[in-house]
Amino acid sequence: MNPTISAFDWASLAPALPVLTLLAVALALVALDLFLPRERALLPWLTVLGAAAVLLMLPGLGLPLKARGSDMLAADGYAGFFGALCLASVILTALMRELFSRATRFHRGEFYSLLVFSAMGMLIMAAAADLMCLYLGIELMALPLYVLIGIHRREGRAVEAAAKYFLTGVFASSIMLFGISLLFGLAGSTSLAAIGEAVVEHDLARNPALLAALCLVLAGLCFKVAAAPFHMWTPDVYEGSPAVLTAFLSVGPKAAAFAAFGRVMFTAFPTLVADWAPLLATLAVFTMLAGNVTALV
Repeated sequence: MNPTISAFDWASLAPALPVLTLLAVALALVALDLFLPRERALLPWLTVLGAAAVLLMLPGLGLPLKARGSDMLAADGYAGFFGALCLASVILTALMRELFSRATRFHRGEFYSLLVFSAMGMLIMAAAADLMCLYLGIELMALPLYVLIGIHRREGRAVEAAAKYFLTGVFASSIMLFGISLLFGLAGSTSLAAIGEAVVEHDLARNPALLAALCLVLAGLCFKVAAAPFHMWTPDVYEGSPAVLTAFLSVGPKAAAFAAFGRVMFTAFPTLVADWAPLLATLAVFTMLAGNVTALV
């Protein structure tokens, strides 16, 4: 036996325990929907109980788990706060969907499993300490939402909204991935902490390639929070989606995206705050003005 190979450290799984628990809940929902169709009335309640149980596992909340951070996921109060917001939106959405199903008699069991799969991506985004882990969380969050938006296949607006969200989402993800590749080429790592250290150590603050990478990553994240001018997909998607899902889209994915915003900016680019803070402030003002003026019109 190679002495350099140490025993598996089970404690390293602690930061991923909430995500793994949600995975188990999602698989249980799929199995219940497939093999026990007569018990589909239990699906929303299993979703609520599973999300509530995961709330107790979040760092800084509920049970005092001795979770420690890792190179990929951070187990801190920041991740716990935004994770709690995302899980609360899942619980409320599951309850509202149950009332919607009773009123319309439109029962789709896969709604709940896709909802939980999307929540997994949100928790990963809130705790991501690595850009590749962040990208994985974004895609895991978005892919189930593409299906959920078009779940009412007979409604033309829902199918159109799903198609628009998918196309614009893929385009934004590609832009962000290009920025990540530039950051990896400059810093030699995708770890947020390592990128922050490389910016200082190699004096990359005024490197045009770093600024371009920063702008590309910002563009991808701005799409996820629907910041103007990256918000053009929002009206069509919100109008075409079921009302219950629109409520979820306006809370859960936005909270996860804002968590990713803060993690990336303050961990990887704290020395560039003079560059990105005015830019984000301008985008915030433009977003509020565009939203309110458009609403008046």
